[in-house]
Amino acid sequence: MTVMHLMSRSLLACIAFAGQAMAADLDAGGPSYDWSGTYLGLTGNYSFGSANGDTGCCADNFSIDGLQLGALAGYNFTFDYVLAGLEADAGMLGIDGVGFGGGVDDFDVSTMARLRARLGVPIDNLLLFVAAGLSLSTASANVVGSGSRSNWHLGWNAGAGVEYAMSERIILRAEYIYDGMAAETYRYASNTVDFEWTASTVRLGALIKF
Repeated sequence: MTVMHLMSRSLLACIAFAGQAMAADLDAGGPSYDWSGTYLGLTGNYSFGSANGDTGCCADNFSIDGLQLGALAGYNFTFDYVLAGLEADAGMLGIDGVGFGGGVDDFDVSTMARLRARLGVPIDNLLLFVAAGLSLSTASANVVGSGSRSNWHLGWNAGAGVEYAMSERIILRAEYIYDGMAAETYRYASNTVDFEWTASTVRLGALIKF
């Protein structure tokens, strides 16, 4: 059996389970768990992606990756069988890499903040959701012989995830987030370099709902 067949069967099984659970909710008059309200949480993340540098005459890209810790806060609204929410998160990052033909001996993304809108489907204690919004980060690049420069990057994000309510107040989360950060100019004594970067993040979190 191929990997694609296994993935297809797993997806169909998840869809079937979700359909059965939602049907049970309908028979019971609605979801039994109340997802509405304020929540706070802590996250642990792993990010991997690439940074691109362009001096105007030449360009290069290199891989970046690292671990992060963060915190988030949000509010959920529920409308029958649909959830809508707004969430903000921020964290300290350790994403870095080396590249640009060897000229960059360190590219580091030190902080990241996001503001996201969420849309989800609650199925009893399970929540499936998608999210998208704006991203803001700080990064620094050290060029051999020219020193280090820092800059802010503005971008966008999109992702999806799943939450499970362990109790009335404790919720566990797993999700995937993609960030695409716009190019910014880093000015050095001898030249300028335009850097942009993208990253995929796998994030696990524990939340408290109020």
